[in-house]
Amino acid sequence: MTLATILYVDDEAMALKYFDRLISPNYTVLTALSVAEGIEVLQAKGDEISVLISDQRMPGASGNELLKYAREHYPKILRILTTAYSELGEAIVAINA
Repeated sequence: MTLATILYVDDEAMALKYFDRLISPNYTVLTALSVAEGIEVLQAKGDEISVLISDQRMPGASGNELLKYAREHYPKILRILTTAYSELGEAIVAINA
């Protein structure tokens, strides 16, 4: 049985580590520490990825930029945006985009 692949992008290494520990028994987990790294992983393994989870607030570029890139280049990937901040306006913009 082939496990579904999840790409989780967050600039906090500990969040990636704990997510991988929790999820990896049931899914293949790929991680990236930035939007740029996330795009590199998508370009290398985009056809294998079923779910993309991205933090919203990261240095350099925001999670909604990564989700927009994924939507344009890998429309079959389910995209999820997370945030620890109450930036309702930004979240609404990301969802509408």
